[in-house]
Amino acid sequence: MARFSNKIQDVKFVDQKEKTIEILYGIDDQTHSYILELNYNNQDFLDLLDEFTIENIQDRTKNYYSSLENRKNRTLHDAAKSMFDEWVINAQIELDKQDEERYKLFEKYKEKELKILQAELDEQVSYRVSEGFKGVDKYKEEQLSILQAEVDEQIEKRYKEADAYKQEQLNTLQSEVDLQIEERYKEADAYKQEQLDVLQSEVDLQIEERYKEVELYKKEQLEVLQQELDEQVERRVSEGFKDVDEYRDSQLKILQSELDVQVEERYKQADAYKTEQLSILQSELDVEFQKRYDEVEDYKSEEIKNIKQNFMDKFKLGSSSTEEKINPENVAKYLVTNKEDEDTVFKTKLVIFNLPEVKNHKDRKLKMKVRKAKSIPELFAAYYDIQHNHG
Repeated sequence: MARFSNKIQDVKFVDQKEKTIEILYGIDDQTHSYILELNYNNQDFLDLLDEFTIENIQDRTKNYYSSLENRKNRTLHDAAKSMFDEWVINAQIELDKQDEERYKLFEKYKEKELKILQAELDEQVSYRVSEGFKGVDKYKEEQLSILQAEVDEQIEKRYKEADAYKQEQLNTLQSEVDLQIEERYKEADAYKQEQLDVLQSEVDLQIEERYKEVELYKKEQLEVLQQELDEQVERRVSEGFKDVDEYRDSQLKILQSELDVQVEERYKQADAYKTEQLSILQSELDVEFQKRYDEVEDYKSEEIKNIKQNFMDKFKLGSSSTEEKINPENVAKYLVTNKEDEDTVFKTKLVIFNLPEVKNHKDRKLKMKVRKAKSIPELFAAYYDIQHNHG
């Protein structure tokens, strides 16, 4: 009966040729390893077959390495998912900041234009008052309706453009990042498989060399001990020793025990070397994965920066460094030149509708005249009526 009989916890092949078996067995709550060659002339191997068939050992070997690979893949997948989720959160934060900046720019531009048009409007109102401008209630109501519809349409159009552009950029960035991550994973998997193949070849070669050394050592020791045993037997025979066979058996058992200890020590050295090489490979793989993930992060940051710049360029409203100095002459010239320009009329309507006396006025007919105004003079006329009608 072998030392591991009825104590086996696990068993598996440790080489690709399936010639060497590792047996894990327990004694006194401690797990021990025993290396055994596939040799039908070895009694220990025959004792093992009493408990496990070759097919059982092959199945356990396959399950062991499959579970090892699954744990590695699961760890890599979890790490990648965590990094991607974090990136999505950060990207959303960046996009929200861009929206907020764009709206702040729009408000700043609107406030500046309101101040300019307020001054122009005050001047026009004074002029109309001096001329005694009257009777434009109906006209003002029509202009207010037109202006309100145009303002609503313009604002809705601007928001739709911004939302569509934002979604388009998000979809583009998502597709590019997904593609980059997939490529990185393919490269990492290929590199990992390549390194595992190299390591497996090196480990197999090392184990084969260790086995050769063990076999050579075992053969040398057997020859030495056989010679010593022959000398002992010859001497005992010459001395009239009767139990030569018994003595020979006892010496062979001692020799077998010593050889088992030596072989087990050599196998332990081989396992230690294998474990060391696996640790080195794992460290190299971790470094390589971190490098690939850093590349993905750099790419993501660059894309977010480009999107932010595109948002700023698309929705930039005016430039403080190139604006002409505002003065009454420039304002008057601008109004006369652009009195029927749609963009100028639209911006002027925005300014007028944000004035307190217009915004809070209760007469919808007067507001409608502002909306329907087609030129700057019509706008100022409607505004004049609102200022002088407090009903």
